[in-house]
Amino acid sequence: MKRSLKLFLLFVLTFCTQFSYAQVDGSASMVAEVEKSENEVIPQIFKDYSWLDNVINAKDCSGAKVMVQSKADSPHKFVIIEENGKRTMYNAEGKLYCTDSKELNCAEYYKLTNEVDTWKCK
Repeated sequence: MKRSLKLFLLFVLTFCTQFSYAQVDGSASMVAEVEKSENEVIPQIFKDYSWLDNVINAKDCSGAKVMVQSKADSPHKFVIIEENGKRTMYNAEGKLYCTDSKELNCAEYYKLTNEVDTWKCK
């Protein structure tokens, strides 16, 4: 009986020590990830329009440009992404609104004359 109890206690102690180590080890890696992400500079425009991350990669964007524009008499903002010679316009919530073509310039068509914000990939 004593031997069984000793084995059980040894097992529990070993298990708890390994479990505790795994938690500490996991926490250390999470801290490293948080520190890494805190060192990255996220452009303000990507904070203001969080859906942009799904449309453009700020780290690998090869000269892309993001412009936020509005009409002179309207509070509604539109995000225009210019990439590889193509321009696409989204509303502030990230819904596709218009795509430029040879015959159509979306910003001109919707009379977007106020530039609110601009970001260009380096």
